Amino acid sequence: MLRTVQRTVQYSMLLVGFGLFAAGCGVGSGGGGGTVDPSGDGPGVVWSLTYGETQPDFAGDVLALSDGALFVGDTYSDADQYRYGTWITVNSAGEGRDIRYFGASTLKPVRVTGGWGGGYVVLGYLFTSGSDITQPILTELGPNGADLGSYVAINLTDARPYDMITYDDGYIEVGATRQGPFSGQNAYIRKLSATFSEEWLVYHGESNDDAAYSVTSTPEGEYMVAGYTTSYAADERDIILWRLDEEGQYIDNYLITQAGNQEALRILRNPSDGTYLLLGYTDEGANGDDVLLLKVDGGGQVLWRARFGGVQDERGMDLVLAGTTIVIVGYTNSFGNGDFDAYYIGVSSDGMELWTGWDGGASEDIAVAVAYEPDRGFYVAGNTQSYGLGGSDVWMTRLNTLDSGDSTLMIEGVQSLNQPVQLR
Repeated sequence: MLRTVQRTVQYSMLLVGFGLFAAGCGVGSGGGGGTVDPSGDGPGVVWSLTYGETQPDFAGDVLALSDGALFVGDTYSDADQYRYGTWITVNSAGEGRDIRYFGASTLKPVRVTGGWGGGYVVLGYLFTSGSDITQPILTELGPNGADLGSYVAINLTDARPYDMITYDDGYIEVGATRQGPFSGQNAYIRKLSATFSEEWLVYHGESNDDAAYSVTSTPEGEYMVAGYTTSYAADERDIILWRLDEEGQYIDNYLITQAGNQEALRILRNPSDGTYLLLGYTDEGANGDDVLLLKVDGGGQVLWRARFGGVQDERGMDLVLAGTTIVIVGYTNSFGNGDFDAYYIGVSSDGMELWTGWDGGASEDIAVAVAYEPDRGFYVAGNTQSYGLGGSDVWMTRLNTLDSGDSTLMIEGVQSLNQPVQLR
């Protein structure tokens, strides 16, 4: 069931210090401390919707459309007790909703991208209840969400996919598998044609666990893949970048080491200067996990490094570029109203925190993906246990543009004006 939550437009400005709100801890290559822009403010919440039945429902990704957004996730059907992919489109006003189901009965979608046939392609995996074994699967959807067929990765019977891009007359998929040529868990990267035939599949790793979490193209038509390694790590886990040519041949790798454990969950190329943004987490220090943001050049050299968080755990799950502002979404246990809350961070082009905010109720609420449309702002996909019908529900939010002037700075975070109202 689709429900709506009306929210006030409130964001917080955090001051740099050594107390609870010691945010804006941007650290460049020289190790200096960051500052907060005192004139900055964050985007306001335009609308917030939930979708779900009485069993857990989850969001996987969001894609901005010409007027609105496409959200994909998975839902558990009370009727036949299977889990299906969920397609939800909503226009920029939070209306014009279309809800469809797709895929096999044990499908978990993780990413959605535009398809070469004019529709969409959803990357996900099939799972078996009670087992850790998963298998990548691609589902082709028409422009209106019609299920056009699924394509199982027959060469990857024990693998978890994490990211995919539409590129070079096909698709590039990355993930991790335990059936590669090296011991432990291997990172994998594969290229598929526009009709989903596998053109090449390569593995990276050595004696321990390695994973590829995210991929982007380079200005030279190559691929930059981000993830983590324990095979080459100075500590337990370190960030690694693999650079591949258009045929999947290895060019180079770049190891980024730091005290503690860190992973890169997303990589984003900045088209204005050819650099790359790496979003992930780090557990260095005594305050649990922090959001970690790095800017690196094409040779893997770290240009600046920034951490964000409080005394508990935070994770950055996705990011977009809005002009020169980097907008991060994820979750926080240091700030907010309950267990975990959705976490929003605005960062300048030189790694300084501009604003931060959170949204949620008394239970666990997280943001997992964000899409940006310059005229209408940000669409955020997440999961909520505070709102909806029970368990976990898909949580869809639209934030307005950064220059709307509608935001109010409040340290308490975003509060609900009304109880959820059922729309269907």
